[in-house]
Amino acid sequence: MWAKLQLKTIFVSTLVALFVVGSWLNLCGVWIEFPLMVNRLPEKWALPATMGLVSNLANIGVIIIALIRRLSRGGVTYEIPVNICILTTGTIVLIVLAFVWHKTTTINGSPHSSYLMGFSLTLALVDCTSSVTFLPFLDRYEPIYMNAYFIGEALSNLLPALLGIAQGVGKTSCIDDGNGTLTPYDTPPRFSVQTYFLALSKIDLF
Repeated sequence: MWAKLQLKTIFVSTLVALFVVGSWLNLCGVWIEFPLMVNRLPEKWALPATMGLVSNLANIGVIIIALIRRLSRGGVTYEIPVNICILTTGTIVLIVLAFVWHKTTTINGSPHSSYLMGFSLTLALVDCTSSVTFLPFLDRYEPIYMNAYFIGEALSNLLPALLGIAQGVGKTSCIDDGNGTLTPYDTPPRFSVQTYFLALSKIDLF
């Protein structure tokens, strides 16, 4: 009986961890790809600052959820449909972003990474909102599964980082051009930004 209980706890904990992996996986992946993006996008190294602003704007999702809880006084069970929407939207947007992240639009005569910014705002919106919808959903379960929640949240940051390390992002070496002059050379990644995003979307689906 004790063995069956332990097996059930491990199984449910694994499912909880896999569920929570989708919380910040997408947005973390976008940030990790910046070293490969900045040289191809018009914003160059102003891109991180712009993305920081975009990410903070997404906190409006948290405010909306807080208002729903306040006005409904807990009478509305919104967590399940919202969580399904969060996970589905995150996966779909990541797949689309894999094919359009480098595309630009002209605004006031200047090129801008509108596709990247728009889809990143969507990812930030669902990821920020997950912080206030996943926990109320897990309140239905025993407190022991909270450990699995935090493991899943840690993995949502760790997995994109490990994939970025495997990709070989940001490696620069100096090559002698034959005249005694060293020329910086950016080592190409093992796989492209597109492949990286598609790989993340598969992890999200899993």
